[in-house]
Amino acid sequence: MPRATFGLQVKTRALRLLEALLTFALDNLNQGNQDIQFKWSEEDSPHPKLLIDTKLRFLEQLTQQDKYESKLSKAQIKEALKRMEDYLGILEDHRLKDRGSEDWRFTLTLWSKKLAKNLEMFAELWESRQPEKSKQQFASGNWQYETKRHLINLFTDSQVIPNPFGDVGCITDTSRFFDREELLRQIFEELSKGVNLSLVGESQIGKSSILHRICNSSNLHETKYVYLNLQWVDNEDEFYEALCEEALKIPLCRGFQLTRALSGKRYVLCLDEIEKMTWDGFTKRVRSQLRGLADGGNAPLKLVIASRTPLAYLFPDAPELDSPLAGICRSLDVKPFSESVVRAFIHQRLQGTGVIFSEEEIRELFVHSQGHPARLQFAASNLYMRYVQLSE
Repeated sequence: MPRATFGLQVKTRALRLLEALLTFALDNLNQGNQDIQFKWSEEDSPHPKLLIDTKLRFLEQLTQQDKYESKLSKAQIKEALKRMEDYLGILEDHRLKDRGSEDWRFTLTLWSKKLAKNLEMFAELWESRQPEKSKQQFASGNWQYETKRHLINLFTDSQVIPNPFGDVGCITDTSRFFDREELLRQIFEELSKGVNLSLVGESQIGKSSILHRICNSSNLHETKYVYLNLQWVDNEDEFYEALCEEALKIPLCRGFQLTRALSGKRYVLCLDEIEKMTWDGFTKRVRSQLRGLADGGNAPLKLVIASRTPLAYLFPDAPELDSPLAGICRSLDVKPFSESVVRAFIHQRLQGTGVIFSEEEIRELFVHSQGHPARLQFAASNLYMRYVQLSE
């Protein structure tokens, strides 16, 4: 059995994993994520707790999407988790079988719900556990300086040149939205013909941003465009409340009363996080009513539904109907950016910054991200910060 190590490399990997986990858990758009499930507890106490339930491969993917080069391997992630447990004492392992298991379920006891505070306290605790000789080596080197510099770069907004990359989550500012012209053209063309749509794409590829763009670019007369995110909706009662009172701005109702309330009206309902309807609080009835309200040329609703999985596979409980929603929705794939779009995006964002990426660097950014917008933003942000630091 290899001997456990607690040096700078291990500390850096553990700190990076903690940063990735907290960044993920603090992003509201990740609520209900089925790959990395999380839950906060004792949030108002001096030491809030974060429960994580996932698999090693999803943690590996998480580090592949962060702002640093390459990714952590499964072995490095396991080592980082074990050091949080046996060295720092901030991790409680809830697995029954921990040898060779892909599944991980654990609780992190933290110092705050603020990312910067946790990273700072993590680094201080790690250093305090070091032998006296190691502490002196750290003090004589540049580790403390680099740690402080890292925190300052991440959590202060007083930089002379703002980082043009690193947008996180749904982009609601239309000036930050980029490309997707052809996809938007197809969407509005189909909506003008009365077609319901299903936008399918992997996580963080820009589906929510596209839904917001649709609502902000509506061009059909006498039609109201509304957006509904099911992220905070846990059951059918809450769904109808959110649909009627928040999205459609009508009194709460359902069934025939809802059909009557929408008679003669025209809405395009952009429905986000449809995966929540697979939860126990929902039945086929709510999807059947949505189908009834959206099916047909004179239907009061037209749907634009965003999901990571095609609707027919997401709701396999009604194969005779080809899913109550899949049967009336045309599927459109939300794909990664092409290399030419990546190049145009980078050139546009760098305008006015004084920083220029080489063609080789842009090519590497495309290869690393494969055109995935979130991964591209993280990688480009990291490269940009290196240029800024070299200029200081």
